[in-house]
Amino acid sequence: MKDVDVICQIKSDGSIIPIRIKLEDEEKQLQIFNVKRYKPPKEYLRHELSENKDWKFPFSDMLEYQCVIVVFEREKIITIRYIVSSHSWIMVT
Repeated sequence: MKDVDVICQIKSDGSIIPIRIKLEDEEKQLQIFNVKRYKPPKEYLRHELSENKDWKFPFSDMLEYQCVIVVFEREKIITIRYIVSSHSWIMVT
């Protein structure tokens, strides 16, 4: 997992749409990729992320998106997560 910058749109209903992703390549150069398509996010509740399953919160702490970007003229599927509590994005794949 690594931190990534994501430009997103927040709709009037509160839903978040990833638009662009900024990543460092192997040579530490910043690359910007447009999100061509994405699946609606999977929501993880805080109690699902904790080893202690006794306490629960009625809101999502993390949203997971599977996004399609184009890298060297080929479509690639990546997974990014938005962590609500820290307002940060990470890339999983």
